[in-house]
Amino acid sequence: MRTRNAAAAGLLLAALLGCEDASLSGGSPSEEKPGAAKEAASPVGSADEAEAERFELRIWSPNAEFKAGEPFEVAAELIYRSDEAVTIMHASPLAHFQIYDSNDQPLIKTFVTDQVGFIVPLRPNEPYNPGKQTLKVDRPGTYRIVATASFRLRDADEQWREELRIVSAPLEIVVK
Repeated sequence: MRTRNAAAAGLLLAALLGCEDASLSGGSPSEEKPGAAKEAASPVGSADEAEAERFELRIWSPNAEFKAGEPFEVAAELIYRSDEAVTIMHASPLAHFQIYDSNDQPLIKTFVTDQVGFIVPLRPNEPYNPGKQTLKVDRPGTYRIVATASFRLRDADEQWREELRIVSAPLEIVVK
């Protein structure tokens, strides 16, 4: 029965998540690098506001300036601010990145979910980073990148609760 519930929850996540022009690879935004651009997250809207406020979503890139038309990497990490561990279920990618131009217009029109049903235990106050994504901007300018992570929590009765949605603070980049 738990397998059926997990599969159903995974299908639900698939219907709700996605990202265009992104490929995954390993890495850790927790490691500070010189010149790296990093923004802290702020939870915004969720099925359970009190629970959502315990999560922090940060986005990170090794640089803040990029060349037009050349791919660059960004990553997101999720941190559970609590004294106890928690188990989440998410799709891949965990976070979808949206790029906004100087007129606040989104550059990405479609989001794609690669896989569903990743069940991950989160340790208290430790970053969870499921990998980097590769993005590209074709025109010079100043842009904002915002990540959104959607996931479900497993409760004490081993049931999956309503989906939580956490939105990061924006990360400003310059494309030349």
